Amino acid sequence: VVSRYTGSLEWLVALSRRMLKPGGWLLAHKYDDADERAALDRVTIDSTYDSAEWLPDARAVERRCFAYVRLATRSEPLHD
Repeated sequence: VVSRYTGSLEWLVALSRRMLKPGGWLLAHKYDDADERAALDRVTIDSTYDSAEWLPDARAVERRCFAYVRLATRSEPLHD
């Protein structure tokens, strides 16, 4: 799932989860600020996500990055 400037990161993750198979990913173009970084940290609390990180956007004009979130490759949670 790819998104550009749409809603909160937590909302996007919740919505896209229904569209993703295990191992699938969401790439959201977002501002790189403290609020968005905190939202990405909150998303990673869910153990069904394998990774979540910020990726730089070298072509962006201002503080824009990609939030990359990947579901675990297996259907059960990775940890309790």
